[in-house]
Amino acid sequence: MLHWTPREKKLAVLLGLSLAFLLSMSYVIWSTDSVKEDSMPFEAKLYEEPVAEGEVTAPLTELETIWVDVKGAVHRPGVYELASSSRVYQALEASGGMLAEAETRAVNLAKTLQDGEMVYIPLKGEEPLPMPSVSSGKAGSRVNINTATAEELDQLPGIGAVKAAAIVEYREKQGRFEREEDLKKVTGIGDKLFEKVKEQISVK
Repeated sequence: MLHWTPREKKLAVLLGLSLAFLLSMSYVIWSTDSVKEDSMPFEAKLYEEPVAEGEVTAPLTELETIWVDVKGAVHRPGVYELASSSRVYQALEASGGMLAEAETRAVNLAKTLQDGEMVYIPLKGEEPLPMPSVSSGKAGSRVNINTATAEELDQLPGIGAVKAAAIVEYREKQGRFEREEDLKKVTGIGDKLFEKVKEQISVK
């Protein structure tokens, strides 16, 4: 059995404490490095869709637009630039909305606008102006069924308001009429009615 002197016992205790301190410090350093690696923030990357060679992407600033003239009972009458698919209600929103005195019963808010068209909102008690848009639906003495308004189509013999609205709806959903005969694709328009209007319509 070993017999240590008091001095040797002190040295042994100090050595043991030093070794324990070094081991504990090594553990702390290792733990800190591990936490740093685990908590590294994920680097977000903007996904960019690959563009085929030779393909050119159009900038957003080149989206097709139209110009519409808004007049009458609105807060800010004037000419406005809108997206090509805009409707009447969007033109009215751009002009600040309608006045409280506006007469809206004859206004089709859902109508798709065309470039150069005028939107007129009458006052209550005012006779609606029979003013066609700048890009009139008439081509010479014929009515262009691709651009005519429902009011203009209504003037064709045998068409009326219901069929005029059906023509506009068909045009908005299916696209342009390629031939005059395509008018018969609209519900309610058959051979007999087409014979009545074929000399008064055009597609361009």
